[in-house]
Amino acid sequence: MFSLIMFLDISEGNPGVLIPLLSSPNTNLPYVQQMDEYLQVKEVVPFLEYENYPLIPFESSHTITVGDKGLIAFRSYDGNIVCGNVSEILAYIAKHQEAIANIPILQSQLNRIESAELNPSYDIWRAVADTVFYEKDQIKFWVDSELHLFQKQKKIWSEIDPLEPDEPKASESGIYGSISNYSDEYLVRWLSNRSNFGKSDWTKIWHFVNERTPFDDRVPEVALNWIFQRGGEEQENSGIKSIVFALLERWITFGYEPRELGDFLCDRLAAEPFLIFDFLRPQRLFSVLFKFLAKRGEIDEVLKIISFCASELPREPYIVDALSAALEAMVEQTKRVEDNWKPATRNRDFEEKQISNAVELLSSLRINRL
Repeated sequence: MFSLIMFLDISEGNPGVLIPLLSSPNTNLPYVQQMDEYLQVKEVVPFLEYENYPLIPFESSHTITVGDKGLIAFRSYDGNIVCGNVSEILAYIAKHQEAIANIPILQSQLNRIESAELNPSYDIWRAVADTVFYEKDQIKFWVDSELHLFQKQKKIWSEIDPLEPDEPKASESGIYGSISNYSDEYLVRWLSNRSNFGKSDWTKIWHFVNERTPFDDRVPEVALNWIFQRGGEEQENSGIKSIVFALLERWITFGYEPRELGDFLCDRLAAEPFLIFDFLRPQRLFSVLFKFLAKRGEIDEVLKIISFCASELPREPYIVDALSAALEAMVEQTKRVEDNWKPATRNRDFEEKQISNAVELLSSLRINRL
């Protein structure tokens, strides 16, 4: 079950559509919903780029899961935030139709929900285009694009017959209909099948199962197998990022130890340090990542990664704090007789040199922050 916690303000403070941001108590990851043509929740997927948008905190009792009616949200003509399912939104539109008509951009967005007829919609598109664009070619292109979208949506609605639904179609994964129709056990076995590792839906299905089964250790184990097999492929970087975040949250929250993940991340980031830019946001991911590397990584590789970060990354407070905390943890652990991590060598001179390098790097970080 996912709870509404805030909105992404893609309308930049103006009347217009907002994107609901969701959370789950089982993962601590941020999520967004994906709806089908019936405006029902088809998928709920992690969304780690939320810090790139203005955020609107919102206290609400709204909860959803896959298969529910989706949440539609917008800032209305009077500045108030409106959020609800399609039935509630349509009732609101009918009640406030005259006021909404005074704001063409908002009206054009809500018309898509209403499935309004062509003639009134075309007038609204023209009003929006005249407001936003100056060049005639731009105006024509935008209106033509809206017309194309209208025709596509109209075709969808004309084919909807709730009394005689079509047979569910298989996705690229080979799973028919909604994944919520399948048992957790079936989906875990599907995920564990290495022949499915290359399926485009693999990460979405994994996140769905991970949220529903926070205490099933098979779920993170199969994620590690997927990472180790697919991790060297550039196109998988975005999927790996979200799964690594989920595994680190399990480590922080439930004490789960992701086997060999520290070695894998150290090897990749030390060999290709520019990959660290993929982990800068959200801030929590960056902080938890270096907390994990400090405890489970090879000290010489972690120092190399931190040195790159200190040289190439912006001096934002959360970055400096995360690097400093990692260095402090490494210095403290290296000095202990009972190490919880494995240094590259047991040679005392080498260990002392590593400690000295870490202390020097930590001092430079502190000075540069002042």
